[in-house]
Amino acid sequence: WAPTASPSFLPTANDCDLCPGGTYSDARAASCTACSAGQISSDEASTCTLCTAGKYTNSDQTACVDCSPGFYSQVGATTCTIADAGTYTHSGA
Repeated sequence: WAPTASPSFLPTANDCDLCPGGTYSDARAASCTACSAGQISSDEASTCTLCTAGKYTNSDQTACVDCSPGFYSQVGATTCTIADAGTYTHSGA
């Protein structure tokens, strides 16, 4: 008998284990897959989500964080970029 795990759970001997945040799992996967750079997921995720412009991923890829004032980012950023001299940005730009 082989258990069939739903998306976001890993099959184990008799059950399925939860994939942690920052990873995802398709149905019947044998392991969790890390989200790509600039993407996040929460526990039980079956997909990862890109961070929107003005945000970047935290270190464990479980949340998108606003860029600080004076910094900006594009969609799917892993860091924020300092604004050019003579310009400014608001938080989350």
